[in-house]
Amino acid sequence: MECLEFGKMENGDIVNQYTLKNDSGMALGVLTYGGIIRELWVPDREGEMADIVLGFNTLEDYIERNDPYFGCITGRVAGRTTGGKFTLEGVDYKFVLNDEPNHLHGGLEGLNRRVWKAKELSENSIQLSYTSLDGDQGYPGNLEMSVIYTLTEENELRLEYHAKTDQATPICLTNHSYFNLAGEDSGPVDEQTIQIFSDQYVPTDEFLTLLGGVESVEGKANDLRVPKTFGETIPNLHLEHGDNYMLKKAPSNELIPVARTKDLKSGRVMDTLSTDNCLQFYTGHFLDKDGLVVVGKSGDPYKAHAGYCLECQGYPDGVNSPEIMDNILRPGERFQETTLYRFTTE
Repeated sequence: MECLEFGKMENGDIVNQYTLKNDSGMALGVLTYGGIIRELWVPDREGEMADIVLGFNTLEDYIERNDPYFGCITGRVAGRTTGGKFTLEGVDYKFVLNDEPNHLHGGLEGLNRRVWKAKELSENSIQLSYTSLDGDQGYPGNLEMSVIYTLTEENELRLEYHAKTDQATPICLTNHSYFNLAGEDSGPVDEQTIQIFSDQYVPTDEFLTLLGGVESVEGKANDLRVPKTFGETIPNLHLEHGDNYMLKKAPSNELIPVARTKDLKSGRVMDTLSTDNCLQFYTGHFLDKDGLVVVGKSGDPYKAHAGYCLECQGYPDGVNSPEIMDNILRPGERFQETTLYRFTTE
C-alpha cells in the first residue's frame, strides 16, 4: 500500500491518498478527505487499464468544486430529507435546506467535507474513521463511523460501513462514485448498458422530493430489469435523473445482486451487490447544469452523463416515512452494511 500527501487543509490538516493494488493490476486511490474514491483502475478484455471514476487532480478542486460529490462518503443521511425537518422521540429537528425545499446529503458540511482518520488493515485494505458530534449539521447524537475499503484479488471493491450512536439519530450512508466503464475521460455513457434488479421505486416531484409511496416499475421507463443502454433510457426518466429503487434485503444480511452495467466496447462489466435496502441510481444529468463547467482529471469538462452513480443505501427519508422503512439508529444498536463492486470482462 502506498500513502502520499495529496494536499493540506486551511487548518493545517494533511490529506493523504492511499493507493491499494492487487496482483491483476487493479488500483484503488482513496483520499482521507471525504473518504473519496479518487482513482479506480480496471482492466478491459485485452488487459488495458483505465481509470473508471470521475474526479479531480487537486484537493483544492474537491474543496471548492465538488458539488457533484465525486467519490465521497455521503451523509449522515445520503439523499433528501423532505422539508429538511423531522420529529424524533418528541423533539423537532430542522436542517439547512441546501437543496431547496429539502436537505441533501448531510448538509453544507457533510461527511464528504471532513478529514477521516486512516488505519491500514492489510496491504489491500484500509479503514477510515470519523466521529460526527452531537448537533453536527443539526443531527442528534455523537455518531462514530468507519468505512473499510478492500480491493480483493478477485477484482472486487468492497465497502463496509459501520456506525454506533449514543442518541437516536437518522443514518443513511453511501459512496457517491461516478462510474464510466470506458474510462473517466471517454465522454457520455450513452452506449453502455444498465440493468437494475428491482421491481419497485419511490416516485419524486419536480424537486426530487421523495413522495413517500412505493410503486411498481412495470411498464415504466425506469423498468431496468432487462438491460438497456443509457442512451435509450435517460431521456425517458423523470427529470432524466434516475430513481430510488427498493431492494429485497436478504434475511441473513448477505450480499444480493443489485445492478449490472457493461461497456460493450472495452468489455468491462461491473456487478453491484449489497446488503442494503435501497439503490439510488443517478445518471449524472446535472454535471453541466446551468452552464457549470466541471473539469476532470483528464483536463476536459465532464458533460451530462459522463458518469453514473449506483448508491446502495438505506431509505433517505425513513425518519419521515417509517411506514416505508425506518432509518433510525439507536443506542446499543450497530449499523453495518456492505456494498461490493465486482469487475469482470466479456
